[in-house]
Amino acid sequence: MQVRTLLGIFYTWIVVISGTWVLATLLPTVNFDYAVVLGVFILVVMVGEWLVVSLPHGQLTSTFSVTIAAFLLFGAAEAAWVTALGTLFGQGIVNRGNPLRTTLFNTAQFAVAAFAGYQAYLLAGGLAGQPLVLANILPIAAFCVAYFLVNHLLVSLYLQPKQRHFPLIGRRSGIEWDASTYLVLVPLGVLTVLLYNAVGLLGAILVLVPALAVQFILARFVKLELNNLELTALYEVAKHLSTTLDLERLLDLILEETRRFLAYHTAIVYLWSPEREQYVPVAVSSKYAEELKDTALEKEEGIVAWAIELKEPGLVYDSRSEPLLAKAQGLPQFLRSLLVIPLVVEDQVKGIMLVGDRRPYAYNERNLHLLTIIAGQAAVAINNLGLSRRVQRLIDNDPLTGVMERSVFWDALKHEFVQAQSSGRSLSVVLLDLDRFRAVNQEYGFGSGDGILVQIAELLKSRIRDKGYLARYDGQIFALLIPDTGQVRAAEIGERLCRAVENCPFRIEGSRYRVNVGINVGVATYPVDADNVDDLLLQAEQSLREFQTVNVREMARPS
Repeated sequence: MQVRTLLGIFYTWIVVISGTWVLATLLPTVNFDYAVVLGVFILVVMVGEWLVVSLPHGQLTSTFSVTIAAFLLFGAAEAAWVTALGTLFGQGIVNRGNPLRTTLFNTAQFAVAAFAGYQAYLLAGGLAGQPLVLANILPIAAFCVAYFLVNHLLVSLYLQPKQRHFPLIGRRSGIEWDASTYLVLVPLGVLTVLLYNAVGLLGAILVLVPALAVQFILARFVKLELNNLELTALYEVAKHLSTTLDLERLLDLILEETRRFLAYHTAIVYLWSPEREQYVPVAVSSKYAEELKDTALEKEEGIVAWAIELKEPGLVYDSRSEPLLAKAQGLPQFLRSLLVIPLVVEDQVKGIMLVGDRRPYAYNERNLHLLTIIAGQAAVAINNLGLSRRVQRLIDNDPLTGVMERSVFWDALKHEFVQAQSSGRSLSVVLLDLDRFRAVNQEYGFGSGDGILVQIAELLKSRIRDKGYLARYDGQIFALLIPDTGQVRAAEIGERLCRAVENCPFRIEGSRYRVNVGINVGVATYPVDADNVDDLLLQAEQSLREFQTVNVREMARPS
């Protein structure tokens, strides 16, 4: 990342130096007899820069009508200097938050583009003195095309070190919009030349002022188009929210749809777990998704405490300059820009939606507003799904752990077995037996043992999510049914769950102690290990007994 940043800075100053050289080379040929006209042209370029239409991949501006007019009337030197000075003064006064080097880059790249256009004009056989005659149509077209291409090439390379995918407007759309403006600006520039030659400066002004009006209208059009695209994306999210009944799938869809209108490096939805007394990740979209799924946030942790205290959406331009987050561990250390949306239901923070980017100042208030709308819909949907799931749990789930009861698991197994037979796919059963769990009950009491069972069930559910069926099989044994999963993959899942449980210290309710619990795993797969439901379960139990025989796992003492 640091190398890319240094290359970007190096490139910026190469262009600045090149533009300075072009301007210095052309300066002796500038005709200062037309200083008043050139001054008016510079003023028009300045106003054009103030009305610029910003896009993720560049800017739309009407200043090319001035550039082509200055080129046809006076020459390449005047065109380069008018465009460069107008840009420098315009962006210098109305800065829009850009650093000085960005303003200098924009100034220089316009000068380089004008010089490149002039060279293309000469190569195409352009006549000296730039008279507006029929024989010059092709060279003038060459000037316009070269200017357009060099301008876009330089800007694209400038944006590349920090370029990020913008879901609503792609690079192609930005280029198409800019190219369409040239179809209007070139005729306006030619008309400016004709009127200037006919009636003088006033005639040129009569054309250039409407050109600025066209740019103002274009800015409004682009804004409306962006709003329309954003509303379309929001509609798609709302549609999914109303048709998806599975909570984990719903949250995954929210993050997926969010990427349609908001680029991010990492997005996570944390939900409050009463059993673990932590905010646990339920949906993660990131390059580091597997690592982040193993994290959990405490109530007092920096970013969580910040969200709970505010109970309102928060925008962090740079986490390193935010006092509460500057020294926080975890996400704020590698996500400089953050959008933090508490999911508030009945005045309680049920969860937190976090979207972040590694660059500072990646987001603005508009991004926060759009994400808040999505999060608000998500909070209502989460609450509604929570109510329906709690009702269903009373019917189908184990009252202690909240996972499937054995009888419901048995029905699911029979159903999935029939599906596996008809489709020719695999079906695996994984049994997870807590090792020496009786010692926990004896030392801390059955109430503490039940509390640990609940925490383990929550941990397993957070790892399994919608990949299979989780049930309390018998006492301290959990069962996992995984459709469309072969023997090797099922064994990998079992081993991963085993490590997750063993590496997690579980809280003893009402005390400061935590314990680690061992786990034994048994795996059986259809059709490799059995060809009917009964034998599949028996084979899984046999595999579990064999695992228990060869693996004696010690339970960690309280820490």
